[in-house]
Amino acid sequence: MPQERRFILQGELAYVPEACQFVRESARLFGLSDKQADDCELATEEWCTNIIEHGYAKHGLQGKIEIVCQALPNAFRITIYDDSPPFDPTTLPRPDRSAPLSDRQPGGLGWFFIQELMDTVQYEYRNGRNTLIMTQHNPNVSALPRAEPDSAFAARTLANGVRVITPSGRIDSTTGRQFEAALNAQLEAGFNRIVVEMQTVSYISSTGLKALLSAQRRAQAQGGGIALAALTRRVRDVFELSGFDTIFTIANATDEAARALG
Repeated sequence: MPQERRFILQGELAYVPEACQFVRESARLFGLSDKQADDCELATEEWCTNIIEHGYAKHGLQGKIEIVCQALPNAFRITIYDDSPPFDPTTLPRPDRSAPLSDRQPGGLGWFFIQELMDTVQYEYRNGRNTLIMTQHNPNVSALPRAEPDSAFAARTLANGVRVITPSGRIDSTTGRQFEAALNAQLEAGFNRIVVEMQTVSYISSTGLKALLSAQRRAQAQGGGIALAALTRRVRDVFELSGFDTIFTIANATDEAARALG
């Protein structure tokens, strides 16, 4: 199976920069050069902008865009899905770069950039969705198992791919940033389904809650989520008081929390 990372964004221009950052991070994580990562970022921006402006907004529609980045042997693949009306960009004429200014048309440049920047580009209308598949080749890319991200807390991976981290002691204004960094390290390594085992956490303040909230947003944007397991009564009281028990799945056991993440 290829190693992959997933990101879902609302079909609005305000969310495109975050999607581009995700693709760039994935490209570098999986071994592409800075130049190739730049090319992937620009190609992603052009296609997402096209979907939003011409696929959704033009037809008075709202929708989402799903981006899947995969590390294949010697190649990095970006697949972008959307639910706008079918549109095959391969039918567009290539712009004439030698034409005089009076004959230049502003349309079609985004698709031209994509074709020029990526090694291969393929369009399909699959299962009722527009599907664009873009590939960059690089011998440094491989689908080898993920390297273990640095973490100040114990971490392990379950058989279903869910990542488990186990903080302990107090998560407060002193340790909260370390906790947030540990969560971010897991997400940046491609683990977007995470269970936080909290049976040995004796105390949590708003700093710890903010770290969890930020990680939950990032994980959900990547198609995953954060679940919590084995909270002590004192810690659970803080979640209930803040209303965070409605934001997170809270389970008695780790395997139960992992099943909730799918």
